[in-house]
Amino acid sequence: MKAFPPDRSAAERQRRRRLRQRRGLLRLSFDVDEVQHVELLIASGYLRADQAEDREAINLATQRLNQRLAVADVVQ
Repeated sequence: MKAFPPDRSAAERQRRRRLRQRRGLLRLSFDVDEVQHVELLIASGYLRADQAEDREAINLATQRLNQRLAVADVVQ
């Protein structure tokens, strides 16, 4: 598994927060069962099985899934 990125300075965290705000993005943080989440991403086609331990790939797959869910909600 890839390690989490190193801690950023307070100024860097603030810059990233302001950038997200300008883009209209909200950063969420919550706990999920890692195995179940990865299995869901693989089963739904958002993640390849060989990427199951790649944190960046999991993050990107989760973002794609969330975007798809947001679009589906708007369409209904």
